[in-house]
Amino acid sequence: MNINDPKLFQRIKLVDALTDILYSNVPPVSRPKRDVITEDIPKKVYSFDEIEQLVQTNSWRMISLATKMSITQLASDETALILQLGLYKSAYKEVSQLETAYKTQNFALYHEDNEHTGDQDAWLADWPFELCLLRASLPNYSNKDLDTSINRFCELIQFNKNKKFWLPATSVEPEILASLCKTRSVQLLVNLVGLLLLEKSYTLAIDLIQEEIAESKDDVILLSFFGRCGYISKAYSAFKSVCELDNQSELDTMNWAYYYVSVGDWKQAKLFFGEALKFHSNDLNYTLANNEAICEFYLGNIPGMLQSLEKIMQEMPSAAGTDESLVYNYCSAVELACSGSWQKSLKVQKIIDVGQWAGDGFNTKVFKFATDS
Repeated sequence: MNINDPKLFQRIKLVDALTDILYSNVPPVSRPKRDVITEDIPKKVYSFDEIEQLVQTNSWRMISLATKMSITQLASDETALILQLGLYKSAYKEVSQLETAYKTQNFALYHEDNEHTGDQDAWLADWPFELCLLRASLPNYSNKDLDTSINRFCELIQFNKNKKFWLPATSVEPEILASLCKTRSVQLLVNLVGLLLLEKSYTLAIDLIQEEIAESKDDVILLSFFGRCGYISKAYSAFKSVCELDNQSELDTMNWAYYYVSVGDWKQAKLFFGEALKFHSNDLNYTLANNEAICEFYLGNIPGMLQSLEKIMQEMPSAAGTDESLVYNYCSAVELACSGSWQKSLKVQKIIDVGQWAGDGFNTKVFKFATDS
């Protein structure tokens, strides 16, 4: 089987949940168009710029169709290009099938200058680093299989320590190589710790971060991440260290905002989220604005929360207006502020607003319709 064999691909679902809820609750005249017509997809090899544009709009159905079309149109020996396209067209079963095909077939190496040790998983060194991350993450994303994802990230961490990953020619200089390996090390650690926290292996997660901090005592990113992992008793000292190293920066301000959230001091939390927003005077950070609005909720100001969220989503309809957390908080505020037909009409209008801008995979449960429960 070639790695561009059509049999490697799963059937592409062309209708998503947001389309379904629009058809169920919005009359045709007011319904945004979201249909994907397979006959309209040109038969060609799409450029990465074209695919990246689809990524920016979360057009996952179109990405699946476009990359499948591209991969199957390529010659089977164009291994490097096919693997790069695989970053965009990959579900759990497809990555597993690609892995099996890659290990059992004698394909040309993705990177011919790689040194192979003969280890069982040395083939991973031929995959792009991002595809290795995807392979490690997918078991948890698709099957809630934490153990497999944890084991794969541990494997990648060891790969990185032993410098087995392929490195671009621009990274051969010792300083650049060390920087890249360090960046990858932190990225892999953060992913692993996140999985351990989901598994409730809190002590192990904290121990791993502390080991990394011991080697990088002045790394404010690691210290902040450590402080935000949920151990309130350890958070204060971690944030204090960041404050001494990076006083009054956005990172420092955000740390204290989250700290006051963790101890339930919503007045101080709102104050620090507001201070953090000042670092974005030219580009509104809607995540911070959302957090500030949530503080309004806990301070008992529901109308203020509703007004703030509506303002954010109107100003940034394609970003804040399609953020699931903001939409959920908005619908929660609607339920608290009004009832009956008024409540339903506001939610239906929000479905229409989201449908005009949202990409695929939007979680319709955030609208909090009775039919979604």
